[in-house]
Amino acid sequence: PEGVTMRDPSGSTLDGIVVQANRQRTVLFPLGEGTDVSSSTVKRVGGLFVGGLKLGAVIALSAVGLSLIYAVTGLVNFAQGEMVTLGAVLTYYFSTSSAGPGFGLILAGAVAVALGAAFGWAQDRGLWRPLRKGGMGVVSMMVVSIGLSFALRYLFLVMFGGTRKLYDEYTGQS
Repeated sequence: PEGVTMRDPSGSTLDGIVVQANRQRTVLFPLGEGTDVSSSTVKRVGGLFVGGLKLGAVIALSAVGLSLIYAVTGLVNFAQGEMVTLGAVLTYYFSTSSAGPGFGLILAGAVAVALGAAFGWAQDRGLWRPLRKGGMGVVSMMVVSIGLSFALRYLFLVMFGGTRKLYDEYTGQS
C-alpha cells in the first residue's frame, strides 16, 4: 500500500527501504540489545580462512586416501568421495540423529571409522577382488567404480536427504 515505511524493532524508520509490489529487498534486523549486524572485514576474513582450512583438511584427507588406494591397487576409485561421505553420515547418525544412540561426536567418529573400514574391506572382498582375479582390466574396473559411486551417492540422497545437517555438539542454536 502507499505510504508504508519499514521500521526496525525499536520503531526507527529504515531509510531507503520502500515497500513495492513484486520487489524483494533483504533487511537485517538486530535481535536483542547490543546486537551488531555489521561484521568487520577482519572477522569475515578470519571466518573465511578458518572455514577454508577445514574444507582443505577434508579434501587433503580424501586425497591421501585416494593416493593410498591407487598405490596399492593401481585403480583410481571414483567412489572414494562416497566413502568419505559414508563416514560423515555414520558419524551424524551415531551422534546427532534422533534414530541413533546419541554418542558423543568423538565416539561416533571412531565408530564411523571402524564401520567405514569394514565397508571398504567388504567392498574389496565382495567386489574388487573377484574382478581382479577374473582378469578385468583397469579401465573396466574404473567404470565399475563410477557405477558404485553413483549408486552410493543416490542411496545417501534417498536415506539421508540432500539438505545440510549439523552435528549437535557444534551448533550454537537449533
